[in-house]
Amino acid sequence: MKKELGRPTNLTDEVIAKAKEYLIKGFEDVGNTVPSVAGLGCYLGASRSSLYEWAGKDEDFSDTLDAIKMKQEMMLIDGGLGSSMNSTIVKLMLANHGYSDKQKMDISANVQPAFKIIFEDDEPNELPN
Repeated sequence: MKKELGRPTNLTDEVIAKAKEYLIKGFEDVGNTVPSVAGLGCYLGASRSSLYEWAGKDEDFSDTLDAIKMKQEMMLIDGGLGSSMNSTIVKLMLANHGYSDKQKMDISANVQPAFKIIFEDDEPNELPN
């Protein structure tokens, strides 16, 4: 058995169960409008860095953390579309999920120059009559 270096982790089966509890209904019980990583950290009494460290070590906890993010995204979309949430805040929070209201311009259109200058053998060009 390989001995792990560093301090032991605080991730236990109880912590994983409590994280799932937060996802299902615990976030509402503590007054959060939507579930969040920050809310989970407060619920568990753990830092954000600990949550991500645990997610890197335990697939079950990682899945729960991902589910919290997905549930937040869906609740924000539904709340924004149904206008039960502040649209400015929804827009800011959805940016964390990859949404954007930026407009993109296509500058790859084939544009012809307005005029063309041609040099041949260093002789002056004659203008057509």
